[in-house]
Amino acid sequence: GLCCGNAACASSSDTVCAFPNSHPRHPWLLTDDISQSVECQRAAWPGHKRICKGRREVQAQFESVPGCLETYTALREFSGKHRSTAGACAFQSVRYYYLPPRSSDPIATSKVREDVLVIHLRTRPNAEEARAEKRFFATDVHLETISSYFREEQREDMRARLKWSREEATRNRGPASAVLVVWVVDDSTLPVRPASVMPSSFSLDQSEVSWLAFPWKAYLLRNLNEGIVL
Repeated sequence: GLCCGNAACASSSDTVCAFPNSHPRHPWLLTDDISQSVECQRAAWPGHKRICKGRREVQAQFESVPGCLETYTALREFSGKHRSTAGACAFQSVRYYYLPPRSSDPIATSKVREDVLVIHLRTRPNAEEARAEKRFFATDVHLETISSYFREEQREDMRARLKWSREEATRNRGPASAVLVVWVVDDSTLPVRPASVMPSSFSLDQSEVSWLAFPWKAYLLRNLNEGIVL
C-alpha cells in the first residue's frame, strides 16, 4: 500500500516516505513521525496547514509572556520523549468503545468519537537540570471529550486536528482512529497555563492486542514519573 498522504507517491519503503509509521513494539499504534519526500510534504500541506497555523498561534501566545515559552519548550520536549507511551495508553483508554457490545461498526464509531486524554503535570524541583524526560511529574490522567474539555472557540480546530490524524492514518495503514493527548502543567504561576496537544492514531485492527485488560493509567504514570522512554 501507499506509505504517505500523497496518492501519487509510488514509494513502498517505510524509510523513504512513511506517514504514519507503526510503533515497533505496538503494531496497532501508529506514530505521527514524518519522513516524507518534499513532493509528498507538499501534497499533504492542504490538510496540515490549519494545524500548523494553530501551533504558530499558540507559540506566539507563549512568546508574549516572559518565561512561558521556556516552559512550553520543556513541555514539548518532555511529551516528545514519552509520546509512544502516551499513545499506547491513549489507545488502551478507549479501545473498548470500538469492541462489541459497545460497537458493532468500529469505522462508524471512529467518526463520532472525540476522545481527549488529559495528562496533568507538575514541574520537578531543579527541572532545568534534569533530562528532558524527567522535567515534570505526572499527577493524574483522565479521559475527556473535545466538548467537555476545550473552550467553544477551540473546538473546531481540535476537531480538525483529530479528523486529519484519523484520515491520514486510515489512508496509509487501513481503518484507524485517533485520540487527542493533552499535556498540561498545573503548577505554573504564569498567566497562560502551558499545555501541549498531540494527536495519537491507532489501527482499528486489534488482532495484535494480546491482553484483554491492561492497567494503562498506572503504567502511564509509572513510566512518566520514572523517566522510562519506549
